[in-house]
Amino acid sequence: MSKFLAAFFGSLFLSFVSCLANDTSAEIAPFLHLDNTPGVLVLDGTIDLRTPLAFKRAMQKYPDTRIVALSSNGGSVQSALLIAEDIYEKRLTTLIPKEAECASACAYIFFAGSSRMAEGKLGVHQISGSANVSDAQLNISDILDVLGKYDVPQAVITKMFRTRSEDIYFFTPEEVLSLGINRSGNRLAPKLAMQPEQTSLPTDEESLKAKALSFVISLVNSGNDSKEKAISVAASSYTDVVSFFGHEKPKREVLDEKLRYIERWPLRQALIDPQTIQTNCVSAICTVTGVYAWQVANPDNGKRLMGTAEFEYRLNMLSDPRVMAEGGKVLSRNKISGK
Repeated sequence: MSKFLAAFFGSLFLSFVSCLANDTSAEIAPFLHLDNTPGVLVLDGTIDLRTPLAFKRAMQKYPDTRIVALSSNGGSVQSALLIAEDIYEKRLTTLIPKEAECASACAYIFFAGSSRMAEGKLGVHQISGSANVSDAQLNISDILDVLGKYDVPQAVITKMFRTRSEDIYFFTPEEVLSLGINRSGNRLAPKLAMQPEQTSLPTDEESLKAKALSFVISLVNSGNDSKEKAISVAASSYTDVVSFFGHEKPKREVLDEKLRYIERWPLRQALIDPQTIQTNCVSAICTVTGVYAWQVANPDNGKRLMGTAEFEYRLNMLSDPRVMAEGGKVLSRNKISGK
């Protein structure tokens, strides 16, 4: 299992993230570096005016950081936005561990993640009022700009601005899934950032691999959408005959299986681990493999599962990409609730 997924699933069982820290130096507080999960930095505490500088120092001290875990009740909005911009530019993953809470200004930092996963509590509200109307309008404008850039769903923004500043709205696990709050790192796809640099590849092959990778990420992410949209995307993404988990099937049967799965699990979320993706192309056939974390829920019966799985797609790239073969296997499965 990759470091990303090890950190992700290990975090689900932490009661206090700070107890695993091996660095409590004042210069990087409130950030902590985890002893048993390299590449993870924890924000544990209030965000104040010096927090952006502490983040820069923490990143200089731990340049291998890829994941920022969040446990904060908020604080300075402007400081949070500065940290969020750093996270966005560095294409880091943000994570709210199961036992943690990220509320108020902390939410801006969470939303900036190239990949983001909220297992704990994510809380939002309006910014506090300002005596200066002009300043208040500028603050709101800044927030709307960054939320749009971070691809925050409109329903989430609406909930934020309809919750009074003295209150906090915490999204339920079902809302996290249904509103698309979590996301995989598809912003990395154009640069193939999850693969080793291969300067010897011809430009046309690099372009083909990037196109295949972007297609697969979009296809996996479409499974998080509504039933209608997910099936619509699938209908246009497969060849007429598909090798589906080792069996040759007409596309109609593949779509029927996917529909049954979607109806069984109305709420679905998949988060691809960028570090596991491999893309190989021979002529016009590309194979994309990797690992993703998943969770599904059915509000009608209260069932909720989560786990990890491998995926493999073989694509015909002659015109628009089409899936010729799909396979994979479940690596882990955990029941969270339900009978």
